[in-house]
Formats: sequence, C-alpha cells, structure tokens
Amino acid sequence: DATFADASVSAESPSDGTCTISLELTSDDHLYVFDANAGSYSFSTIRWYLVDDGDPCQLADIGTVFYEICGDADVDADDNLVWTVSFDADEGTSGTWDVTDATPFLGEATTLASVDWSCGSCDLEADITGDGKVDWQDYIALAGYLGQAVAADNEADLTGDGIVNTADLLVLLGEWGLSC
Repeated sequence: DATFADASVSAESPSDGTCTISLELTSDDHLYVFDANAGSYSFSTIRWYLVDDGDPCQLADIGTVFYEICGDADVDADDNLVWTVSFDADEGTSGTWDVTDATPFLGEATTLASVDWSCGSCDLEADITGDGKVDWQDYIALAGYLGQAVAADNEADLTGDGIVNTADLLVLLGEWGLSC
C-alpha cells in the first residue's frame, strides 16, 4: 500500500466551453483516485487506478462501472512513481478528487491527498463567505437571516427576492460540497 501521495493540478484556459484538467500524482506505490463528491469509495466512484505495469491508460468495464487503469508511470529521482492523468471538463465546473492507497477493500482505502479542480472561473452562488467552497460556514451565514426580509445586497438572499427562505436554502444545498 502507498504511504504517501503528492498531487498537483493544472488546467488550460477554457476554449469552446471546455478545458483539459491534468493531475500529476507521485507516490511510493499504486493509487486509486476517487470522485470525492460521490460520498463513498466504491467501484462506481473510481476515476483512475494507477499502477506501474508499463501499459498506457485503458478503460475498464465492470458491469455498468467504467474507470481507467493507468500504468504508464515515470520514476523520479527518489524512485517514486509519477503519473500524469487528464480529463476534459465543462467551463464553470469544479470538483474534488480523493487520492487513496490501493487497498484491496475499497471501503477501507486511506485518503492520502485531496485535490480540488475547476475549469475556468468557478461561480458558486451559494459561497456566501467567499472562501471558494460551499460548506457549513455558508449555511451558518444563511441561517442567521432565515425567515427575514433583507436588503437587496445581502449575500444570504441567494435568489434575490428580498427574503431569505427555503428557496435560498435549496440553492445552497444544490451547491453543497462544491469548491473552487
């Protein structure tokens, strides 16, 4: 099992509404990369299985689940494995990838790194606190005005209708967990 994972992300500027996101991952052993927004580590949430078998990335199909097995790792000066993987994303989208050790039991995978990514500007309407993510801090900021009429420039009024209510809460929940 991997004992560490260093991860970095880069992206080109959006062109024609999409961009390519690239992740560079370094580790001392094989890794899984999961979609962190899915909530659990399972075959259906794996994006990449990073191995060192010398083969290029190949798509694996297990029933209705698809993920890539990428085995074309380089080796750095410290004899660690280095993979670069890429994917296309729509402009304005964002997400988080969890990098874990490659344990045989997915539910017991240990998170070694988390990587946030975004394509172009990330406009999170429910990021009331302005910290680039929608989380408990934004909920607390909204809840402080819940049920109240507010001024037009109040950031807790996500719908802009002059009152902070269930409609604003639904906007926040729709973006819950997203980050830039």
